[in-house]
Amino acid sequence: MRSRKTTRSLVVSVSISILTLATVAGCALLEQFLVPPSPPTARIDSVRMTDLSFEYVELTADITLSNPNSFSLELARLSYAIDVNEARPVSGRARQAITLAPDGDAQTSVSVQLRYADIVQMVSGLSEASETPYRLELEPGFDVPVLGAVDIPLVWEGTIPVLRMPRVRFSGAALESVSILGAQLSIGFEIDNPNSVRLIPEDISFAFSLSGISIADGQIDNPAPVAAGSSEQRNILVDLRFLEAGEAVRRILTDRGNIPYTFAGELAFGIDLPFVPLTRLPFELSGSTSLR
Repeated sequence: MRSRKTTRSLVVSVSISILTLATVAGCALLEQFLVPPSPPTARIDSVRMTDLSFEYVELTADITLSNPNSFSLELARLSYAIDVNEARPVSGRARQAITLAPDGDAQTSVSVQLRYADIVQMVSGLSEASETPYRLELEPGFDVPVLGAVDIPLVWEGTIPVLRMPRVRFSGAALESVSILGAQLSIGFEIDNPNSVRLIPEDISFAFSLSGISIADGQIDNPAPVAAGSSEQRNILVDLRFLEAGEAVRRILTDRGNIPYTFAGELAFGIDLPFVPLTRLPFELSGSTSLR
């Protein structure tokens, strides 16, 4: 059985321990309020192009957030906007759940898509440009004890390519040669490449008719690339056999002026830029032509 003196000593010892812990905790809590909190900081490390097509370009910004305080912080909000020639086609807020440890850093990324149809509509003269400057604005925000709302404006400037779809144009038909068996016809067309990089045709499927008579259909594999900002001629040689086409072909060869034509098909192509997938461009052209 413990004596009263021993029990009293034990109570005193426990009380001192509790008081010590309370004092330490109180000092830490007191320090948090006595030492003014510091605002967090942020920086944009890089902005990279992560997707590209003839419809949009996607930009991804890599950000570092820093917390100089002895307590953790939560990212409360993150807004973004892109300006192109003083127009603002894109703005919004990203959903990010990020906790900054005491005296710690955190990295995050924000991806924003910029659609060409939007910027061409808002910015005059852009439909003919091969690239355009942009200004990306990001603003991460924190709710900091004592300081309240702290929003950090960040800016990054750069350029993005502006892609425009190529065009296929019919450029006429010509007789290359005529024999007793038939004739050889050259079907000409042009590929217009309005972009600042090479266009690389993968194949062209087509169907061609004159005066409502189907003359040729098929596929051209691996035609030559089309240089940046140029329009280049391509030709399809077709053999017309009198035995196969009969009187219809003779009529076409006899009447060389203002012959109705249709030229329809699909151009599959790529371009010399990363991320852009193989693109398919359907075309359907009609009018009248003269055999040369």
